[in-house]
Amino acid sequence: MSFTIAAAPQKTYKVKFNANGGKLPKGKSMSLQTMTLNKTSAIRANAYTRKDYVFVGWATRKNGPVAYRNGQKVKNIGKAGQTVTLYAVWAKKTYKVVFDASGGRLPKGRKMSKQTFIYGQPQKLRRNQFERKGYVFVGWAIRDRFATVGKVAYKDGQKVKNLSTTGGPVKLYAVWKRQR
Repeated sequence: MSFTIAAAPQKTYKVKFNANGGKLPKGKSMSLQTMTLNKTSAIRANAYTRKDYVFVGWATRKNGPVAYRNGQKVKNIGKAGQTVTLYAVWAKKTYKVVFDASGGRLPKGRKMSKQTFIYGQPQKLRRNQFERKGYVFVGWAIRDRFATVGKVAYKDGQKVKNLSTTGGPVKLYAVWKRQR
């Protein structure tokens, strides 16, 4: 007489994906994803699109910060029988960087206009065109008070990306060092 031992049923939970402002292209579907407790699985890659926005990742609450990246491997983000909702996080495709002289000024005929960046694409910062008598330009600070104490965030012409996720403008302040 032989006995067959039945395997214990696996405990599963479901992950639901919320477009959070996006929509599915025609013919695409973003169904629930079943995950097993104590087992590592990759989160389904995003299929949503949103005009003038780029997908950044998944948040655990609406308008929350990114908790998981596209296709990231996760484990136990829900309890057995539970349905967890993940919300798409979007960033505006383009944003502007504004340059502040921070004590300097532009030479006659020169213009330090705003620079447009595309989210997700590294791009060189526009080179400094400001002058300040008795000072040398060192780099760019992200706050006026940082510029005052000489805390440089970015060098001249440095490649940067994703300075803004909201699409709002970013202001950079010139950092100066006294000439000897």
